[in-house]
Amino acid sequence: MRAALKKTYQVLFLLIFTVVTVRAIMAMADQSKLAAGVLIPFLALFFLIRPGRRSSRSFSYTKCWIAVQCVSLALMLAEMYVMELKLSWDWRLLIETAYQYTMGLDVSDNLRYFAVNSNNRFWLACLIWLFRVAHKLCPSMTELQQYKWLSMLLSGTMTQLTIWLVYWTARKLFDERRAFLTGLFGALFLPFYLYAQHAYTDVPGMFGIALAFFFYVKLKRDRKREKLLLILLGLTVGFVFKIKVIIAILLIAILIEEALTTRKGKDFFLGVLIVGAALFLAASCANLITKKTVVISDEMLERYEFPITHFVMMGLKGKGGYSDKEVQNTKKHETYEERVAYNLRVIRRRLKKLGPAGLLEHLVGRKMRYTWGNSCLAGNDYATRYPVHQTILWEFLSLKGKYHWILLIFTWPYYMLILLGILFSAIAALRKKTAETSVFDVGRLTILGHTIFLLIWECNSRYLLSIVPVMLLVAAQGIFRTREFLRRFLEKRAARTEV
Repeated sequence: MRAALKKTYQVLFLLIFTVVTVRAIMAMADQSKLAAGVLIPFLALFFLIRPGRRSSRSFSYTKCWIAVQCVSLALMLAEMYVMELKLSWDWRLLIETAYQYTMGLDVSDNLRYFAVNSNNRFWLACLIWLFRVAHKLCPSMTELQQYKWLSMLLSGTMTQLTIWLVYWTARKLFDERRAFLTGLFGALFLPFYLYAQHAYTDVPGMFGIALAFFFYVKLKRDRKREKLLLILLGLTVGFVFKIKVIIAILLIAILIEEALTTRKGKDFFLGVLIVGAALFLAASCANLITKKTVVISDEMLERYEFPITHFVMMGLKGKGGYSDKEVQNTKKHETYEERVAYNLRVIRRRLKKLGPAGLLEHLVGRKMRYTWGNSCLAGNDYATRYPVHQTILWEFLSLKGKYHWILLIFTWPYYMLILLGILFSAIAALRKKTAETSVFDVGRLTILGHTIFLLIWECNSRYLLSIVPVMLLVAAQGIFRTREFLRRFLEKRAARTEV
């Protein structure tokens, strides 16, 4: 029964991600004919060329990784300096409001936004405490720009730690050489650099998911400290859940995999109990910190807070992404219950209008493309809005830049390599079981859950950023397994030719 259930979700993942990959290829063909033309030769070179052998005594991958991380840090700081942006969209409201709290200024106007969007409140509280500590240590910090730079430093640090976690997680899963290549794979991923200066929920969410996945992988490899790692996993999920709910998908994936593979039911339930207790403690602390720091009255919440039905409703219109018109329509209703009732009426009307075939076309044709059909994860939009200085780099990185087409020749093949690596990983999981299969099944389940979630919810390519660490590790496994298969196949064919 367990094996049948596991096989079922593995096949489901393979089918859905095949569609995702096809939609991404179609988007690439529309956005960059040159990238589409380069893709096949790029993949052929990548998978078929065999590197020369190096003596492990004369080459240190660990030292080489330190050099790569240092270069990555230097490039990230340079990009943040050259491409510094003026505060805009939701990111602006977080930094401005945290600054206003720190300086004792009026926050009433901005609080309406946080009454609407409950998911940003705990991250706002974190920024407020960071700014207060900075102001306490350096009372001369009184300008908004100074705190913006501080938030950029925080976001950049979290991004670098995420890259570091990708490498160290790979060290637990692969040999030293493959771990280095996986870390390099992450260090070359452009959206890390594009979003590094935005201290918005995507970056701490991404870091939190990378940290939780690292704890899980370490747990599978180090049973001696099992209880400590379970507690750390629960605490991480509990705190990060208040910033980015997507981490719940990772936890659900872990629970499903462990339920299907753990032989002793007692061990499984004890693990669930420990993680659950730690999660509850962390979430309760996060709620307490938020309520004490960001004071929003019950009346304001009743008047402004958006129900989850609003985001499902938005997902059924147009491309399935954010719509200011949809936001304004929901805002017109004065109570929480009225907003829920309005959203449900619109959802039912849209589902009836679409019908089964129309709904399938909307989800697979429009939403899936809008989510997965951007090789920069929308960083070429969000990370280039309102630059402080109009530089030549902006012309390459921005969706509106005159040299952006050149950038796409690099980003699309690289992005497709990640998607194909994930797809190959799913195929390999059906063909052969190894000791590492369980960990990567959790990764694939997380990607599957996130894909389904974004088919239901308001979607955006930027929302993929949170699970990029998991995507990179699963893709790396798929790439390594595929290269092994091709090497063995070519060796066997060569042997038959010689005979």
